[in-house]
Amino acid sequence: MDIVGREALARWLGDDLAELMKQIGGELESAEELTVLVSPRQRKASFKLTLLDGRVFKARRMKSSTRWASVVALSPLVENMPFAGVIAAHGMSCIEQWIPGTPLRAESVTPDQARRAGEVLGRLHTTSLPSPELLKTAPDGSWYRNRLDRHLAALVVRGALGHATARRIFTSAVEHQPATFEIGLIHGDFSADNIVIKDDGEIAVIDNESLRLAALDFDLARCRTRWPMTEVIAGAFVDGYQCYRSPETAGADKTFWEICALALTAYAQTNHNKPAGPVLDELRRLDRPNMPGWRGDQSR
Repeated sequence: MDIVGREALARWLGDDLAELMKQIGGELESAEELTVLVSPRQRKASFKLTLLDGRVFKARRMKSSTRWASVVALSPLVENMPFAGVIAAHGMSCIEQWIPGTPLRAESVTPDQARRAGEVLGRLHTTSLPSPELLKTAPDGSWYRNRLDRHLAALVVRGALGHATARRIFTSAVEHQPATFEIGLIHGDFSADNIVIKDDGEIAVIDNESLRLAALDFDLARCRTRWPMTEVIAGAFVDGYQCYRSPETAGADKTFWEICALALTAYAQTNHNKPAGPVLDELRRLDRPNMPGWRGDQSR
């Protein structure tokens, strides 16, 4: 195993790595550092691990052990779907299946690929839960509202939005907040970035650490935010999705979920010092100047 790989693994996975290797059995041959994300709130990293016996896995470190515990508990529900599964988890780290293939690029996705991706998300959203009691663990409307407030406040502090603009956007969201909404299994970050095309042409979804029980319409809005689509591609995606569930369930509540998704995406991008201009522009588009009490705002 090369020195750079060993040092990177020790720095990011620490004692978790030894326990994970015990769980899967085997000895490391090499490690390739894939991504490292550092922000004031998160330290995340991922590696491609090759073992001496030829097996290949993906190792990842997340911001909390609670996230992996939730993913591990829910993973059996998608074991017959094209999602990379969690094989072992310890502390803040885990080892997942390595799925070889070509990353899907949003700018070159075909209608057939988009349709199949829509089918996968629709199938996920209609997954049967083993117990109705699980639904009680999902966040309620106040949780989404409070999180939106925190994200907008953070964007103001970071200079990405003006205070008055953020307040109007929040007010608009609250006015469109649904009284009830459908809960189910969501991916949380479904986009072209997290899909690979396998050698046989089938699609597979990777990086599933946000798998959880939550609002289905939020997951759809988050997908639209993370995955800009042309009209043709969006139509193909919807065709696939509606094989399992109507994508219009949100109806008049779409504005609320759209704002929540945009704020989360902008928050995450600024968290990692990534360009967030297009997403912030979309948020500002939802700053409706015809709202009651609007007096104009010269801030960003």
